[in-house]
Amino acid sequence: MEETYVMNECKEDICFVADDFVKHMEIAKCRGKENTIVRDYVLPDFNAHNRGFMRAPEDNVCDDLQKLRVNVERFAVPEALFSPSDIGISQMGIPEAIATAVKKCPYGMRGRLLNNIVLCGGNVLFPGFKKRVVRDLRPFVDQIYDVQLRDIADPITYAWYCGRNAVKLGAWDNKFVSKAEYNEHGPVVWREKFFNFLET
Repeated sequence: MEETYVMNECKEDICFVADDFVKHMEIAKCRGKENTIVRDYVLPDFNAHNRGFMRAPEDNVCDDLQKLRVNVERFAVPEALFSPSDIGISQMGIPEAIATAVKKCPYGMRGRLLNNIVLCGGNVLFPGFKKRVVRDLRPFVDQIYDVQLRDIADPITYAWYCGRNAVKLGAWDNKFVSKAEYNEHGPVVWREKFFNFLET
């Protein structure tokens, strides 16, 4: 469990989203000072420091501590969010998923939805993430629409707070399926109750 936590912190500290994957791959192939991507991630020893930190490879501080040399991993890991097929996952990337979800909604709502996109979750904090989402989303939607991301204070907890507030304000009243309803109508009750606004 501790290793998972440490590696999650490592991911948060070292990763960024490449605006041009091929260009960054070329930089990562370089040696010495020409490679501006390579870094050392010094692992926490839970004695002197409880969280790891990133440093340049030529920095000789803390050489007695364990470290990971990271290069292409810094931008290749987040790339899976945009191109899952690169790692053998047959799914849409985030921009395509956004476009697909919006296209399932009534035509009149699409412009408002694309103008109010909320990105939440820890990965949103990767440098370059938001810019890349907008850039990659643009080809999937009509040019008449303005694509805008809403700024939120804390993307990590935003979804939870929205859910909590929706329940407090009664937005979920009559939005639950009881066991009796499910037993009587079966799985079709989900579509009737929750997805009847979607276009068929």
